[in-house]
Amino acid sequence: QKYGNTDQKFNGKGESPKMLLEVFRECNKKYRDVLDRDYVRNVLRYERTVRYLVEMLLSKYGLEDIPMKDLTNKFILNFEHFVKVEKKCARNATVKYLKNL
Repeated sequence: QKYGNTDQKFNGKGESPKMLLEVFRECNKKYRDVLDRDYVRNVLRYERTVRYLVEMLLSKYGLEDIPMKDLTNKFILNFEHFVKVEKKCARNATVKYLKNL
């Protein structure tokens, strides 16, 4: 078989699954490491996205993180609702947080 156990890896079998916040934090760290100080402010929006995801995961799901394979349309809609209602973000800001996600 050419690709081996690719399906198993994608579904998180045989190894620990990739976690959403873990991946986000890794990306944010890499951005901070390579970006000029003038651009760090752009990274702050991604860090705020992580903070909002942490708050939503704890309050709505009682979780500290979620496997990437468990991200669903419903989860994304719940995040949109959380950002609009709990964080009182306007449409444009909400769209930016969804885009980050």
